[in-house]
Amino acid sequence: MLSELPGRIGRYEIDRRIGAGGMALTYRCRLEGLGGFSKKVVIKVLHPEHFGDETYVQMFLDEARLSACLHHGNVAQVFEVGDDHGVPYMVMEFVNGPNLASVSRRIGPFGERPYGLIAHMMSAVARGLGHAHNLKGDDGKLLGIVHRDVSLGNIVLSRAGVPKLIDFGIAKWNDKQNVTEVGLLKGKLHYMAPEQMSGETDHRVDIYQLGVCLYWMSTGRPPYHHEDPARVWKMRLAGEITPPSDVVEGYPAALEEIVLTALATRPEDRWQSASELADMLEAFCFSHPVHAATDDAVGQWVQELVPPEEFEDPSSRIVGTNASRRSLGELVQERTSEAIPAAIANPPVEGGSELTMRPGPPSGLPTWAVVALTAAGTVGLAALLALFVVMAVSGQSTSDRAASIYLEEAERLVEAGQRDAAVELVARAAAADPDDPDVVVELLRLQRELGAAAP
Repeated sequence: MLSELPGRIGRYEIDRRIGAGGMALTYRCRLEGLGGFSKKVVIKVLHPEHFGDETYVQMFLDEARLSACLHHGNVAQVFEVGDDHGVPYMVMEFVNGPNLASVSRRIGPFGERPYGLIAHMMSAVARGLGHAHNLKGDDGKLLGIVHRDVSLGNIVLSRAGVPKLIDFGIAKWNDKQNVTEVGLLKGKLHYMAPEQMSGETDHRVDIYQLGVCLYWMSTGRPPYHHEDPARVWKMRLAGEITPPSDVVEGYPAALEEIVLTALATRPEDRWQSASELADMLEAFCFSHPVHAATDDAVGQWVQELVPPEEFEDPSSRIVGTNASRRSLGELVQERTSEAIPAAIANPPVEGGSELTMRPGPPSGLPTWAVVALTAAGTVGLAALLALFVVMAVSGQSTSDRAASIYLEEAERLVEAGQRDAAVELVARAAAADPDDPDVVVELLRLQRELGAAAP
């Protein structure tokens, strides 16, 4: 166990944990100054597992360099890049609001989804993407930026009604230093455009992924869904998509045309630029008074949907156990043994109060797999190992992976008639607070089936 919790990252005071992914940890922090000055920021820190891996260090710095070049109201800004006793971090804009995955989860499968407000939000995100796609370097040439990870979890909605695109961690661009990723599949499988399987990607991949977000937000379900992932890909490649009007009665025909064009199987059949998609969405908002939308209207909607008092979990607040409030980098520096990555690689889930030491993963299993295996005492080892193999390449965050494991096993227990054990695992999945909309959909389905309380 670490002797104390970190109190700072560099000159920034840590306020609370935000999340942990495969590449980085994120914290909400404050910068204090003279006269009561205080500014909230988000700090992303390279995951300690990757300190010694030059590829991951370079990917982290690539994201920082790229993000610092982007200056648009619908893209979260990066202010600063630094290191704390050798721990690299980037300081980013704090957006006071939930991501769209959380918003969709709060609406639920049968809640009202205001088409005008959703189209207005997505048009703003498309403007942000257009800015990235058209960005040029100092030599006047296009940088060729492709985000490749546009998803509901990577769009944060401020309480003023302004959506912000985040996480350019796997973005493709011409000036990227890390060239070791050739041939690797990048992105979330549920959002990938058909051509991403072949590795041939351009900016129209982002248009497709934003189309997935638009379909999901406006219907409450993904455009392609099947128990067999291979079948999902066959449906995607064949363009076997269920029109939104077949999912939701009264779905606007004009919006359906926009969505289906964005989701065209062939890139040449889609909207050819993010700006074109934004224009079409804005035109839809002006097409009828019922669809009229503004940032203020979106802000009022999200504040009613996700009240501020329900947005933050008080247990996620970090309070150092020592008056020195030492920095994360100092604590990491103290632990120079092999056990360091395992100590910080697994920050506590929401509701915990400490960063705890855990043994290294046996037989090469990732640490998150060991944590899930230990927590779910009723889970069959063979079934979990099979799940680990699939999820290790899925691009999911740690919380999404853990939740997926719990839900898969809960489904098995339901079929076996062990409902009480299944309820317990569904509760664990909810506590993991997954962001992946597909995981959230499955969570809501099992909660309804088992009569479990909503998260």
